[in-house]
Amino acid sequence: VNEKSRARKRHAAGEREQSQQHGSMSESAAKKIASDLERQLKQFLKEAIQLYKYIIERYVKELMPLSQSQTSNMSGDQEHEEERQLVVIASLYRMQIHLGDLHRYSCSYKQAEECYLRSAKLAPGTGNPYNQLAVVAQQSPESMSVLALYYYARSLMATREPFETSRSNLVRLFEANKKWLEEHSREDTTRGIVDVSTPKKAAAMGDKKTQREWIQKERAAMNRKALARIVDLTWAFFRGVSFDEKDDDRVSL
Repeated sequence: VNEKSRARKRHAAGEREQSQQHGSMSESAAKKIASDLERQLKQFLKEAIQLYKYIIERYVKELMPLSQSQTSNMSGDQEHEEERQLVVIASLYRMQIHLGDLHRYSCSYKQAEECYLRSAKLAPGTGNPYNQLAVVAQQSPESMSVLALYYYARSLMATREPFETSRSNLVRLFEANKKWLEEHSREDTTRGIVDVSTPKKAAAMGDKKTQREWIQKERAAMNRKALARIVDLTWAFFRGVSFDEKDDDRVSL
């Protein structure tokens, strides 16, 4: 009986060891697959960006002014030429947005912003470029909620072609901003954003550089909280303001 019991224990231990090895191999294989997919995605984005840049360059050449000899040889088809240029400009407008999106997916936010701004210049009065600029403002390492709010407003108030998707994006911005404020409290301090023990430690050590860096961080944190409160106040007016504290659907003053 004892021999059978020991045999069962050895068998169970062997199964556990195999299971652990299998789990370790599965985790390693999953990490490798994820790494390969990430590498392929980066390569795809790189090639797509190069392709769009090449196409845009070719289209821009189509808008170059004709030489004097070429102009004189035109057989009075000026109207057709103007229509062709309008089509080229419309294509460039859309391609700049797509190129900006590719840069944004690559986390190259500065390049994405430049593409969206060029797109806005190509099609004044359209809201789509400003919606994309707002997304960049939110996704950048230092989330700029006020700037995103400004761009969403411009997108919705575009004179020729407002971008209605910005409305739902704007609501998500307001909700995320409110959550950030709640997480960092609504007190007039930077507690929870900056380590308040840093200046005391730096003063005790006589480290002026650390003190200056902390002061800069404190100011940046206070500025961010102040701007976040401006966005939150705008959210109150966006939803409608109520003086009744029992009204949960509105913001009470």
